[in-house]
Formats: sequence, C-alpha cells, structure tokens
Amino acid sequence: MNLLGIKMGRYSLTIIFFALIGCASPAIYVDGTLNETNSGAIYIYKPKYEFIGFAADLRIHVDENYVGSLRGGRSISTRVPPGEHHIDVGVYTFGSPGGSTAELLVNIAAGETVYVRTSSEIPPGGLTEAAVGWDKKHLDVVEKKYWESRE
Repeated sequence: MNLLGIKMGRYSLTIIFFALIGCASPAIYVDGTLNETNSGAIYIYKPKYEFIGFAADLRIHVDENYVGSLRGGRSISTRVPPGEHHIDVGVYTFGSPGGSTAELLVNIAAGETVYVRTSSEIPPGGLTEAAVGWDKKHLDVVEKKYWESRE
C-alpha cells in the first residue's frame, strides 16, 4: 500500500490508528453557569524551565472533571463554585497513564483566584526515567507573580 508516497506494510495503518487513538485527550469540562461573581478561578501551570518530565503530558482534573493538560511553561484555568475543591494531576506519556499523580485540596470563595504550580522530583532512575514521565509530581499554591512568570 502506498500512502502519500510512503510504502506502508500491511500492519502499518493499524499501528498508526491505535497510536493516534492513544494520544487523544478526554473532552474538557466547562460549567457555563459560572461567572466572575458566583465562582472562583483556579489557574494551574507547569514552570517553563522544568525539564523533569518534559516528554510527559500532565492531565489536570478538578473535582473529577478533566479541565486540560499541561506541558512546560503552559497554564490552564477553570471556574469553580465557592467551597473546597480537589485538584488531581496525572502523568501521561504517549497517551498512556504512567508515573505518579499529585493531589491538592483548595478552598475558594466567590471572586477569589488561586494559583497552583506543578513541580517534580528527580526519580531514582535519573533523568532518563524522568524524561518519560516517572517524575513525582507536587502541587503548591503560589502567589500570582509566580504564575505570571511561569517560574
């Protein structure tokens, strides 16, 4: 079989199909009833200079709802009703779960914004193991200035 000028073996398309399916992320949850007056905001980021786990995709859930994924220097945000909320970060490599997870409980009031930074530790296997997502994740509430600089 010839696809875009590339000779393909008989199992190549099957492998490509399942590789692409494995890389898919779930749908992002958005509650359209929340606004600046009746909810708080959570901003979560991965520092731009964090090289541990650079090949890993961090999938973020707030109260068991998928709100997005992160790579170095990027951030996501979500609105939540006032009260206590559970933030969970799972490490995915090439679309498959792997590595550790991190959890954080935050209490938020209407009109309040909370900034959360992910961070990592070097695994026992060293940087080679860290590159593919073993890294131990941490979540910390930080000041707005850290979120703005992504440090």
